[in-house]
Amino acid sequence: MSSNKNKMSRRQFIKASTIVSAAGVATKGLAAVSNKPQSAIVIGSGFGGAVSALRLAQHGIQTTVLERGRHWDKESDNPYPGLFPTSANPDGRCGWLSGKEELQGTTNVDVYTGLLERVKSWNIDALCGAGVGGGSLVYGGALLQPKQSLFEQIFPSEISYELLDQYYYPLVRNMLSSGTIPKSVLQATPYKAMRTFKQNMRRAGHEVERTHAGFDWSIIEKELSGELPAAATISQYNYGCNSGAKNSLNKNYLKQAQETGLVTIHALHQVSDIAERPAGGYFVYCDVLDDVGNVIEKKILETDLLILAAGTLNTTKLMLKAKHKGTLSNLNEYVGKEWGNNGDDLYMRAPLQQGNDGNQAGPNALTVFDMDNPYKPVTVQHSPGPLPNGFNVINQLIMTVPDKLGELHYDAAKDAICLDWPVGAEFYSNLASEHTMNRVNLLAGGIAVPVPTKKTTWHPLGGMAMGKATDLWGRVHGYDGLIVADGSLIPGSCAAVNPALTIAALAEHNMDYLLNYVLV
Repeated sequence: MSSNKNKMSRRQFIKASTIVSAAGVATKGLAAVSNKPQSAIVIGSGFGGAVSALRLAQHGIQTTVLERGRHWDKESDNPYPGLFPTSANPDGRCGWLSGKEELQGTTNVDVYTGLLERVKSWNIDALCGAGVGGGSLVYGGALLQPKQSLFEQIFPSEISYELLDQYYYPLVRNMLSSGTIPKSVLQATPYKAMRTFKQNMRRAGHEVERTHAGFDWSIIEKELSGELPAAATISQYNYGCNSGAKNSLNKNYLKQAQETGLVTIHALHQVSDIAERPAGGYFVYCDVLDDVGNVIEKKILETDLLILAAGTLNTTKLMLKAKHKGTLSNLNEYVGKEWGNNGDDLYMRAPLQQGNDGNQAGPNALTVFDMDNPYKPVTVQHSPGPLPNGFNVINQLIMTVPDKLGELHYDAAKDAICLDWPVGAEFYSNLASEHTMNRVNLLAGGIAVPVPTKKTTWHPLGGMAMGKATDLWGRVHGYDGLIVADGSLIPGSCAAVNPALTIAALAEHNMDYLLNYVLV
């Protein structure tokens, strides 16, 4: 990462972006919006949607955010005790209208407009969040920046890593993170498993990086001192975080957006269809839901500017559905293509030293980048989990670049998105992961433990890939005023890191250009 003294000013970055556009890269084959819109609709309130809403409002554009999930700010907003559920005591809040606790996908709970949706296929499942704040409510807080060499292999060559590195990545980190794990926290008793991970990786010859997390470490310190009930420090943060330590988007981007007075967030508003308006702009068809998913009202909204940020699976579903029904007939052949699982794999190992004393403290804060792996680069991240006392296992989330990418399809009969994940998509990825972890087990001591869950991706990406289904700024080919701003832009892999930081940074990058040079 570049040093602060080398950072360029925002004005210099916008100028650089303009030069790129002037070269014809950004606007090839696409007519720009000629006039500044008076209002906009943003579908989804996750990393891309929250960034978009704030920046639209700061440019004086009245913005409506439609979020299918609910607000999670007050305990009185739901019928369960406490603000958020835990995996130890799951209830309906754990699943999006599924009746399941969705991290494992097996425990039955009440049907409710909960936090997490699991989309299933025969050989892989994908998870996605629901609620005001989107994926930030359910992610592990990892704000990893890709390594430049791998980023430039995955993303279109016209996307400047230097722009992201020097301005947009730091901008997002400043909004979401209170920094890397303090040494005093890492030395605390509940972080024993994290220290073991660090020691084992170093014994295997790897450098261990303290990476940014979207958590407030001062609140975690209060958990450790007993001033606040334990939550992050016992790994109960996947379904929200009851201590308030997680810096979810409702506390920063969305909060600042609403404070402008120009942003209105409508929760429990699920968009069902999008259609082109004959006079220009778009119709947005929306179902208003009650707590258990019943449709209590139907709305038809109109807008000149529509931002799609419903998450990879739901944004792509809306586009594929519109293509199937003919309501957006100009969508090209790349819609639904270049979908992938970010190379996600969960690896559990039992270290032979310093066993686990119970629930492992989090969040994700230590990462190894094995860039010299003979098969392909591998990222290994300590991923703390709530485990039974004495169960001597450490969770590692491993990320690579998949060997192949899949596709998303729309099932009209079920009104559902379908995952098409090719057999053998991770053959060399698996060899790379095994090579890294076998070396750790050999040199540091340890054995692999079978993972008791189905193959799952926590980071589904692609379907509206930049430079293919959209231009390099997220504008959908064939349409003015239709912009994608979420993980569906990323072509199946975020260069072997968790994608939250990059999704938000790309949204900042794209909105900066569009609002200053296109939507004027």
